[in-house]
This record gives sequence, C-alpha cells and structure tokens, in this order.
Amino acid sequence: MQKQTATETLVQMSRRELDRKRLLDRILDRLLPQKDAAMEMGLSGRHVRRLLRRYKEHGAPGLVSQRRGKPSNRKLPEALKNRVLELIRNRYPDFGPTLANEKLAQVHRVEISAETLRLWMIEAKLWHGKVRRRAKPHPMRERRARFGELIQIDGSPHDWFEGRAPSCTLIIFIDDASNRVLAAVFVPVEAMEDYMKTLRHYIKKHGRPVALYADKHSIFYISDKDKLQEGELTQFGRVTKTLDIELIAAHSPQAKGRVERAFQVFQDRVIKEMRLAGVSSIEQGNAFLAKYLPLYNRRFAKVPRQPEDAHRSVQHSEQELDLIFSIHYQRILSRTSPCSSRKCSTTFKWRVSAMPCAAPRSLSAKGSTAISPCCATARRCHTRPCGSGMFTSASRTARPSTCEWIMRSNSKGESQNGSLPPIIPGSTIGSRSAEDVEKTG
Repeated sequence: MQKQTATETLVQMSRRELDRKRLLDRILDRLLPQKDAAMEMGLSGRHVRRLLRRYKEHGAPGLVSQRRGKPSNRKLPEALKNRVLELIRNRYPDFGPTLANEKLAQVHRVEISAETLRLWMIEAKLWHGKVRRRAKPHPMRERRARFGELIQIDGSPHDWFEGRAPSCTLIIFIDDASNRVLAAVFVPVEAMEDYMKTLRHYIKKHGRPVALYADKHSIFYISDKDKLQEGELTQFGRVTKTLDIELIAAHSPQAKGRVERAFQVFQDRVIKEMRLAGVSSIEQGNAFLAKYLPLYNRRFAKVPRQPEDAHRSVQHSEQELDLIFSIHYQRILSRTSPCSSRKCSTTFKWRVSAMPCAAPRSLSAKGSTAISPCCATARRCHTRPCGSGMFTSASRTARPSTCEWIMRSNSKGESQNGSLPPIIPGSTIGSRSAEDVEKTG
C-alpha cells in the first residue's frame, strides 16, 4: 500500500486580498449578503461574484493579482531610458532632475516626467536624493499685496562664469509680491555707483516703488550712531529720500529671503545656462540676462493678491535726475584755494542769479558775511526757499559731474543732504571769479 503525502503551497497575499478572503468566507457561510460585502470592499456586485467564482475554483491563490511580479504595461522602453541617461552623462552631468528634464524637453524633444527621471538618475548614481528638512517652527512672512510695494535688492559675489571670466557680482531687484526679477546686472564689484545706475534704469522702466528692502551694507546704511543722530545719509540713502522711496534695512539674511532664494536659483540654473550658451564675459552675461529674465519670471513668478500696480510715476526731469544720481560731497570753500576731492581739483567761479530776493541780509557761522543774491556781490542766500539759485561753473581734471557743493542752510551749519537747490535755467547774469567778489565785497 503506497503512502500519500500532502503538499503545501505558500501564497503571498496583501492585506486587501486577505480582507477580501475573510469577506468571501462569510458569504460562503451565508453570514453576509453579497450586497453588503460589495459595499465594504468598495466593488460592484458583479465584481464580487467574479471574485467568489474564482475563489471557489482556485482557492486563496485565485484572489492574488495576476500582474504581480510582471512589468507595468505603462513602463517606458529600456532603449529610451538608456538614451536619456547617456545624454545626462555627456551633456548635463551636474544638472538636477528638474532642470535636466526641462533641457531634455526643450533641446532633445524627450517628454518624460521629472519624477521618473529622478528615479532613473538615482538608480544610475547620477543624483543623490535629498533628505527632507524638518518644518521650521516660525512661518514665513506674508508677501506684500501689490506689485511694486516692496522691492528687495542685494548683490551676490560669485564665480558666475566658472573661470571663463573673473569673478564678479550679480545685482538683483526682485518684487516681493509677484516674485518677479525686475532688474539683474553683472558688475565687477558691489559698488554704490552700480546700485544707483540700476535704480535709475529701474525707475525709468517701472516707476518709483514704495519701498526698497536691503541689508545693512555701508552702501545703504550708516552704522555710526553719532552720524545717525545727526541725520546723515549715504549717497544711496540720499537718492531714495529725494525720490520719496522708503529704504528699509534688513537685520538678517533670512529677513530678505526672497532675494536670497533667487540667488540660489541663479547660482544653480543661470551658471549652467551660460555654460551651454558659451557666455564668457560680463558684457555677454548682461546680454544673456536680458533674454533670460522673461523665461525666469514665466517659470517662478507668482500672482499678487491685489491687481493694482503700486509704482508711482517719476516727477523729476532728466536734468534733475542727473543731479539726484550724481555723487555729492560736502566741502568748505575758501576764497583762494580750490576744492580738492579724490584726486581731482575743482576751481569754482560764482554766477549769481538775476531773480530778485526779498530776504534780508544775514550772517553765517563764524562771522563770515553772506549777502542776499539780489546784490551783485552776493555769494549765496541763507533763507530757503527764496526763489533764487546759486550756480557754480567748475573746471575739472577728473570724474566730471560727480562733485557738487552742498550748501549750508542756517547758522548752525546743518547739512542739506536730502534736498535739492532750486534750478532756474537761463536766470544767471554772468560769472564772476572769487577774486572779483572779494574786491567788490
């Protein structure tokens, strides 16, 4: 008599398939109607009857998915995967998955999802997955509501051309409400003149913003407490005050996070884009930025909460803007010696305006006499506004239009850094030298 041996098969089932087996057993034991079982499984009554028939014929293995262990029907071809990875190794070795996916679509017409490419690159050890950061306990500052209400400005010194040109600085003006980069320029160093030039180009194109948000760089902010109490301003601060633009000082880099994160994106994307375009100088870089900024804003810009534009029109003429954006220095002039400043010597000749002045004669500080400009011997008027103006014509040896005599406003010697002298074109009656003024005085 032969001995029969029972064979056991091990079936691997998921939790959902085990739950379905439990419900089908209750149906077979007449403890649960098929309608109630279908509702609990989230299936139709027809599909429940189909599972029940398969369970009766094959037992528990009949409930296991037939696709398990087989490739997906939507799997991309292996040849496409190899081609994409070869392109990344040869042309985009240091690109991230998102930027590489954009380049594949724009240049090579390969349309795949960024997540699929990320998994392929991780599998091929071309990319390392980033660890998700813990949520910070403090929320981010809410964006301003209107376009032009707050503009964050900053400069980032970096090797932007990867050795193809000397290291330089990128200056960016970014809108807080819309996240649009409104001005970007490469400059050799982060200097005050470049910020003033960028600001003038900005207000000519967009108008005057309500406020500028900058760090405590010496270009924007004076850290000396004594000078702050006296109301002294930097050159850039004087310009913003004259244009009625509020200049806000950020106490930390995190406070102006919009522009800091924009620099992170630029250091990742713009450097690689310029490498592909063969950009190798500051001039070529600025020409590249003019074409790249619309693409950047289309990709990263937000919609402001309010549609109104907060920019204001510029109320000054071009002649006044030339004076506002010039570099002002305060010097004490004597009757004989010229005014010297930064390797340049300036000899002033006095020209008196022909406009009448009703102001009486007054005495300036330290006993020097100042007579009303209505007299031919006048040097300046100490009352403002008086309807008249004092002009100087200068012969210079270097840096034209960068030095101006800042006049004192009263006997205490208070500075007029934040205001402009009156401009009356065509109102002068001639020029007189300092020696002539001394003889007739």
